[in-house]
Amino acid sequence: MSNVSSIIDGFFFGYIVTLVLFGVIIVQFWIYFHDNNDGWRLRTYVATLFLLDVADTVCTTQLIHYYLISNFGDVNVLKSHTNLMSINFTIIDTTYFLVHLFFVRRLWKLTKSWYIPFVITLTSTTMLALAISILLEQNLAHLTSNNYERQYIMIELGMLHGLAIISDVLITVGLSWTFSRAPTRFKATRTVIQQLLIFSVTRGIVICLAQVGHIVMYFLNPANMLSWVSLHLALGKLYVLTTLVRLNSRNSLREKLGEVNMDAFPISFQHSTRSHASSAIGVTSTSDATGSKVPGTKKEPSSPAFMA
Repeated sequence: MSNVSSIIDGFFFGYIVTLVLFGVIIVQFWIYFHDNNDGWRLRTYVATLFLLDVADTVCTTQLIHYYLISNFGDVNVLKSHTNLMSINFTIIDTTYFLVHLFFVRRLWKLTKSWYIPFVITLTSTTMLALAISILLEQNLAHLTSNNYERQYIMIELGMLHGLAIISDVLITVGLSWTFSRAPTRFKATRTVIQQLLIFSVTRGIVICLAQVGHIVMYFLNPANMLSWVSLHLALGKLYVLTTLVRLNSRNSLREKLGEVNMDAFPISFQHSTRSHASSAIGVTSTSDATGSKVPGTKKEPSSPAFMA
């Protein structure tokens, strides 16, 4: 029994963590659809992320049932790799890809530069293609957990997560560089830019540390699949959660940005100072049906600048 415990402990406690994260994601998802004023494209994108996370959770729950209930105590089964595990991996990798595209769009809208967004798109697309290739390879080879010790599989998985890390590092550097160059002459504008910068850096650190931790756990003990996969299950939820938190923070950022009293300054100076912060959080003017600006209305976005 001690041998069984050493195999399944990481997977079980990792599942508990994923359930906690899933609960937080449900709350953030409800807040988003209750409070947002986005267009159908962004709403569809967020709904897709949420449905992928639901599918991820369902797959993980079924895996828990398969390994810990249906085949409780069977060490041979605990070392097996099921098709459902491969599908779950692919769902999580698809989540990585979609979140990367989210921030690629945002970077392009902020900078109007194609270089970094193109590189991120290239690395993330290669990552997803490699994930699909590994999925097909696993299903054809009928792998067990011991097969994860094979050198070519270790290289492929190392490349996959390496590409994910590169994508997230580039996203973090690109956003940080953009926000650090934004004008910050007003307190409210400075506060908004600082919060955007802090979020970008914090997200990048958390995601990259989790990715590095996962791949280190894998390389240290590749044969114990149910141990190192525990952190992988949480990674997809971290991607979804940080994206939802970012979207749901826009209202408070708009309120802070609206505190700037611009009446005493020339129009050209107003535009140069506020445009960067406005585009960062997606502020546009509210218009009536004819397209004219409605006097006295609060500015609300039809869609964020980075997903418009």
